[in-house]
Amino acid sequence: MASKWLVRQRAVIWVCGLLGCWLVACTTPAFQPSSDPTATPTELPATSTPLPITAIELWQRAIAASTIGDDDSAAQLSSELLQLFPAAPEAPQARLLLARSYAKRGAWTSAAAVLRPLLSDPT
Repeated sequence: MASKWLVRQRAVIWVCGLLGCWLVACTTPAFQPSSDPTATPTELPATSTPLPITAIELWQRAIAASTIGDDDSAAQLSSELLQLFPAAPEAPQARLLLARSYAKRGAWTSAAAVLRPLLSDPT
């Protein structure tokens, strides 16, 4: 039984060594500048530009992060929503989510500060 374990251990070490050698032997392709010195930017490949994010997208991402238990990301996304879109319809819900995140961490003062605008809002 011990010899089978030893054989398996050696096989695993050998396979890991081979994989390590293979990874070291792989090289990343180097940047090759264009051989044509007259190349213009219009000949370069197009890159996608990031589209501006909306309050709804931030809110959906925050809820998704909260659903899977990633409270830090949910709090960050809620905070971004409140900074970028303070008057958005999702802002009160984002405040509640952010306050809940602060409360879970024991930051009661921060949670109260986030909720204060909700208490003063008559709607």
